[in-house]
Amino acid sequence: MGSKVELIGVAGKDEAGRELKELLKTKAIKTSLTYSDKTTVHKLRLSAGQQQLLRLDKGEIFLIKETGLQLKVFLEKN
Repeated sequence: MGSKVELIGVAGKDEAGRELKELLKTKAIKTSLTYSDKTTVHKLRLSAGQQQLLRLDKGEIFLIKETGLQLKVFLEKN
């Protein structure tokens, strides 16, 4: 379709954050990831057909106010 896309988000400075960065890089997905000292949140979804049965979340819950402001500025510039 010719659209340009970019993933914008927050990842931790941990193994999961590094794995995410590498996976996106190997898939040639442009990113603007902001890194936090917190852990990267993992979400596991269990589905049957098109129906989601269960979602398991692992990671710290934290406010990303400062990071959210950085993302807002980025979006306004782009």
